[in-house]
Amino acid sequence: MIQVATTPANPSSKIPSTSPTSSPPIPLTPDFGHSIRTYRDLNSGHAANYRKSRQFYKQLSQRLMNSSIVLDLFACSLDQVGAAELSAAIESSGGFMMLGESFESEQFKKCLRHLFNRDEEGNLKMCFDVTIEIVTTKDVKICGALGPCVSLRKKNSSVSEKEIGEGGTNIWKLGTLTNRTCIAFFFKVSDEQKVQLSSAFFIQFITRYRHGNMRIRKGVTTAVRRWVGNNSPEITTGFDQEATTSVMARLAIHKAERDLAHDVIKWLDKMLISFASKFGDYVLEDPSTFYLSSNFSLYPQFMYYLRRSQFIDVFNSSPDEIAFFRLMLNHEGVLLNMVVMVAMLGGDGAVGYILEGSEAEMAHGTEELGKTFTLWHLVWRRHSFWDGFGLLRTFTFFATSTCLG
Repeated sequence: MIQVATTPANPSSKIPSTSPTSSPPIPLTPDFGHSIRTYRDLNSGHAANYRKSRQFYKQLSQRLMNSSIVLDLFACSLDQVGAAELSAAIESSGGFMMLGESFESEQFKKCLRHLFNRDEEGNLKMCFDVTIEIVTTKDVKICGALGPCVSLRKKNSSVSEKEIGEGGTNIWKLGTLTNRTCIAFFFKVSDEQKVQLSSAFFIQFITRYRHGNMRIRKGVTTAVRRWVGNNSPEITTGFDQEATTSVMARLAIHKAERDLAHDVIKWLDKMLISFASKFGDYVLEDPSTFYLSSNFSLYPQFMYYLRRSQFIDVFNSSPDEIAFFRLMLNHEGVLLNMVVMVAMLGGDGAVGYILEGSEAEMAHGTEELGKTFTLWHLVWRRHSFWDGFGLLRTFTFFATSTCLG
């Protein structure tokens, strides 16, 4: 009925409610002799209904995108409700997920009202039926994207045969778009032998969407860069440790959907070793001489925190919690991803991640956190046995995620 009533010219947002025994998803059976599934059950195949339910919602996600429907989930229960099965449809449509205790809580009401905020003209702060098209010069090939988007499988000469995430296209569709939506795009050099050093190349992003007033808008952003040699010092000076860590986190959780956690950790270690051997200065067979410049020095620490984070290490977390963690990581930008993985606690309780910042920047971070803290008091209790850094990372992530629309 929703699909018939909803068209790209009349998009909508669907907010379902769910219970642990609804069908589908079916996170547990009505028989009390069976305990609710754990992450180990999913990997071993003992969760009989998981794969069937997840496949159902993967098929449903394509229908949601074709009809420009955004799927948001508000689940309030003391137990799991099947968010892990639903996550594929929610993420691909750009939807929001909330896990809480009770629909009577004030936190739930505030979070629900946030989705229907309006601008000065009375229009909903929502953008629907979004497409992002990428146009590149002939030396750059498009591999794919990771984030709340779906490939439209429209190929041209700039699309690479190698696919990463949602690949095989130069146009992606999003169910909705906010000022905090973040997507990672991947490119490769088509032929390194033909590239002329110091020449310019272009990557253009064309974004079309339906505004809250139902008018179509288009935005065009063009990035211009220059080709440099493999050993150019500009690679060192232009390296962004935080952005690289955020992209690696998305790649890691993308692999974690198919591989076991320890295989993903091995892959991260392999990539870090490759990175260190390429950009580090050292004397062979003498570890004491190893040195990384300041533009690279924090990256190994970031990888250390990533491999121990709740995005990769599923120990003591339910499938629903892991699905929530990973879904929000794919929505958020670099700054909040770094706050999640490498949080710091100041003497006055301020939350901040600062490389070369000031006290004013940390105070601003505290103010923003205060604005967004509404609903995640449950998580503070849930993870109260963690060490201070782990506790703060989880708490900050949940608190800031309430701003997503």
